[in-house]
Amino acid sequence: MWKYDISLGQWTWVNGSQTAGSHGVYGTKGTASISNTPGARSASVSWTDTAGNFWLFGGTGFGQAGGLNELNDLWKYDLVSNMWTWESGDLDGNVSGVYGMLCVAAVNNKPGARVASSAATDALGNLFLFGGIGYADGSEGWLNDLWKYNIATNQWTWLKGDSMLNDNGVYGIVETADISN
Repeated sequence: MWKYDISLGQWTWVNGSQTAGSHGVYGTKGTASISNTPGARSASVSWTDTAGNFWLFGGTGFGQAGGLNELNDLWKYDLVSNMWTWESGDLDGNVSGVYGMLCVAAVNNKPGARVASSAATDALGNLFLFGGIGYADGSEGWLNDLWKYNIATNQWTWLKGDSMLNDNGVYGIVETADISN
């Protein structure tokens, strides 16, 4: 983890391994620790929450056991404590999502491992994740699922899209909202 000071024009290394290809150190889910750190990765997505914490999800990288895989781990980095917390997902990669019921948050829900997703936040601080290339039903392919992560409840909700791979979008009429889109 690096921090850039705009006024000084300088980078500072603040946390994480100095070794390329390092494996993640997960610790206990939901517990911050100075020894926790996500493994090396690329093509992940990130957010900043309303408290200024940095969030990181998935990508191609190294979980706890090693081996280059697609990941579905969700991490929070607290700028004040300088510590990572493993919040959700799995220790290792190539894991399919657990969709549960559409629009119902649940403790066991989680997006599958993926790369090249899109991410956004809303005014309430919820994290949103859409699509990418990843895992569903034990196979890899294109995803069009939309997820919401509620920071306060630590739960994922599958909001829209398919729980299957390589499904076509439904476009409807241009500039017309529709529940079927």
